[in-house]
Amino acid sequence: MMKLKNRSNQQGFTLIELLVVIAIIGLLTSIVSASLSTARAKARDAKRQAEVHSIEKALSLYSIDHRGYLPNSQFHTWDDAKLPSGQLDCLGAVKTNNDTLFGILVSQKYLASAPSPDPLAGQGYCYVYITDAGQSVGQGAEGNMVAGAVFDLEGQSYVGEPIYLAATEVTKSPNAVFAFPRETQKTFSGYTSVEGISVGTTPPVSLNNNYTTGVIDDTNALGPTGY
Repeated sequence: MMKLKNRSNQQGFTLIELLVVIAIIGLLTSIVSASLSTARAKARDAKRQAEVHSIEKALSLYSIDHRGYLPNSQFHTWDDAKLPSGQLDCLGAVKTNNDTLFGILVSQKYLASAPSPDPLAGQGYCYVYITDAGQSVGQGAEGNMVAGAVFDLEGQSYVGEPIYLAATEVTKSPNAVFAFPRETQKTFSGYTSVEGISVGTTPPVSLNNNYTTGVIDDTNALGPTGY
């Protein structure tokens, strides 16, 4: 008759075996974490890309309604939007500039709502709105907004020289870029790929991937940065 072995006589794992198991578990954990991190980054990039296309439609409609002009930006080069470290100033000047743009587009019904803040804004990932230097446009150029009429000697009303409702001049820009640095893709030069849309005929700054024109360029758009 077969006798059962006493559990006390069974050998357990050796120290080397335990270390091997722990190493394998650690390796699998690292692989899974890296995969999840990459998946999250791709999801964030996909969200950014979709929002950029929404902004493209809003800016295009605004341009049509405003004789080809766009809201002016305080940034005219990439360097204008960067901190001394080279990283985009996402929590400071860039946020203020974006809030102004979104406020205009939302208040005038070109955009349903402003995009939510980027979760990695502290690491330099955010939307950047850049225009050319723009030009001063008098209110009269928007159309003959007559504030009053002139009467002749017989009491007949007629419109003489137009009297504009506002005499101030507004700076507007015909060309703009709305872009973001992509998390999951680098250029061949090794820098973060800067992608987005352009409105107008001449983009004020270069993009590595221009969704509007379809042009892909490997130039170092952002310049040396901390990310």
